[in-house]
Formats: sequence, C-alpha cells, structure tokens
Amino acid sequence: MKSTSESIASSMDCEDIDLVNYLPYILQDLKSIGADPGVIANLVKKNMKNYPSLKVLDLGCGKGTVSTELAKELNCFCHGIDAVEGFIKEAALFATESGVEDNCIFETADIRTKVAELRGYDVILFASTGPLFGDYESSIKGVLPALAKDGIIIMDDWYKNDNDKFEHPRLVTKTEILRQATSAGAELIDEFVHEQSAEVGDGYSQEYENLKKRCLELSEMHPEKREMFMRYVSKQSEEYDVLRNKVICSAMVFKKIIQ
Repeated sequence: MKSTSESIASSMDCEDIDLVNYLPYILQDLKSIGADPGVIANLVKKNMKNYPSLKVLDLGCGKGTVSTELAKELNCFCHGIDAVEGFIKEAALFATESGVEDNCIFETADIRTKVAELRGYDVILFASTGPLFGDYESSIKGVLPALAKDGIIIMDDWYKNDNDKFEHPRLVTKTEILRQATSAGAELIDEFVHEQSAEVGDGYSQEYENLKKRCLELSEMHPEKREMFMRYVSKQSEEYDVLRNKVICSAMVFKKIIQ
C-alpha cells in the first residue's frame, strides 16, 4: 500500500510528494476541488428517498463543498474524510458559515484504513478523487462493508472511449471500470455525463491561472523549490488539456449486487 502522502500525491496529480504540504496554499482560490455538488445532489435525490435520514460518507472530501451543499439541500448527515489537514480545516469553516455544522463532521485521516471502522452509510462518495484504493475494483470492494444494505456509491471521474488510443496513468475505458465494479460486487445503476461547454472550459482556465499564480508566489518564498512548483504548473496544464479534450467526465452510481 502506498503511504498516505503518496496516495494524496497520486490523487492530486502531484509528481513530488513534498508538494502535498503546499496544496492548501496552491488551491486556496478554489472553493470546490473536483466534483459539482449540484450533480451529486441530483443523483442522490434521483436514487434515494427520505433524504434527512441519509448518512453520507464523502471520501477525499477536500474542502467539503459537496458535503456542505448536500447537508444544506437535503438536511442529511455528512461525514467527510481527507488526509490533508488544511482542507479539513477549511471544510469545517465552510460548514459553519453555511449553517450546517450540526449536520457535518470532517476529520483528517487515511481513508484506506479509516473506512474499515465505518458502517451503515447510505451514500458513499468518490467525488473526483480517482480510485483511492489503487484501482476501481479495490476501491469499491474496500468501501462495500461500510455501505448500508440499499446504499449507493457515487464515483465522479473520467474515462476514455473503448477505441481511444490515448494513454494516461489514471485513465481507463468505461468498459474496464464496469468490469472492475462487477468483480468488486457492484453494478452501475445510473450515470450523469458532464457537458464539455465553453463555460466549463473557462472555469478550467481560471482554476489553472489561480494555481499558477500561487505556485509562482511559493517559488518566490521558497526559491530552492521553484523547480518542483513549476513542474506542478506544467503538469496541471497537461491535466486541464486532458479534461477539456480527451476524456469523458461523468458521475456513475453503483449499487451492491445482491447474490
């Protein structure tokens, strides 16, 4: 198993583990890291009932935007976990500012070990985190014991078409994701495919410019680490290009296969 820092680095597209310590500063301008809370909320409403009774587990919750918005809209309980302490502090503050601090708990922990202690969650989220347990099969299998009998897993991620020859370390086809899900004991029951609009592209551009600005600031503060920060800027430029032009971004809803 990768170390916690290695797992964070992989999830956040960091080539340098040391960069993990600077992520809260680099991403300070991004209110939300990853998934669209509105899309997640709509999928929960479409596939579940009795919203105030729901227990939601948000794995790799980042700044807690998805959990906070779910708590506001559905009046449900949300438990967010992330290994980056700076993100968790921001998540708790955001929940308080939004008036849902009584509905949300955020904690700093290694998701891969913490989830083994948890049970009875109606909704488990991988909201733009990638397969946190290594691959999709391991990730789904790893959280199934924490899932309530009729619960769902929502994975907001990206994939390529079956005939696409483009290669990326974290990119597989939808067919491969579904194969791994079946092997883990889950089946796809719903999916929302994100629209690649000009507005989305503009959003990506603004996010990139913000993180580039923060990396340049850090380069001034830590000139001996400038190369590391600039590598991250270059890597993020490539990642945003992939998101704009080379992948299908979607939120997939899985349910445990009943034997």
